[in-house]
Amino acid sequence: MITELSFEELVAREVKKEASDAQIAILSEDYRRWLGELNKLKRDVEIQLAAQRARISGRKTENMPRQEWLQFKAAEEQWKLGALRFMASIEEKMIYVKRLKADANAN
Repeated sequence: MITELSFEELVAREVKKEASDAQIAILSEDYRRWLGELNKLKRDVEIQLAAQRARISGRKTENMPRQEWLQFKAAEEQWKLGALRFMASIEEKMIYVKRLKADANAN
């Protein structure tokens, strides 16, 4: 039996396209759980994006030199781009798992 933590890790690895066929087969044994973990991952990214907006807002109120602000803002935008790409991967995977689940229920 797979533990909760390792199932979560498998889901994250699969979203990053780092899971083996055997690991994907384990995930495929429980589509509902797989979708639940994907939802958790998505919510975590949403929380991180909200925290990032707060971080930027907080830094705006600081009286920092323009060049430093621009460097900070550029780094934050790079981070945001990566987070949004990861969330898009999660959403794509959710669609995929829902299709697998529907196909399994149809048979």
